[in-house]
Amino acid sequence: MSEAARFIGIADPAVALLLLAGSVFLVVFFRFSMIISRLRDDNVALAQKLAILEYRLEKTTAR
Repeated sequence: MSEAARFIGIADPAVALLLLAGSVFLVVFFRFSMIISRLRDDNVALAQKLAILEYRLEKTTAR
């Protein structure tokens, strides 16, 4: 790890490890954020479809 830290210009290997862990955390956080956004959009679409189906059901049973 100390060779890798020196290669990227960081004197302390612990700081390099912390930087690596922080980078991995940011990538994972970004990926989860994208997944949650997609699920939210899917949830909105499903709610809209459900509302349309409920409207059609009420319309047909009212006849």
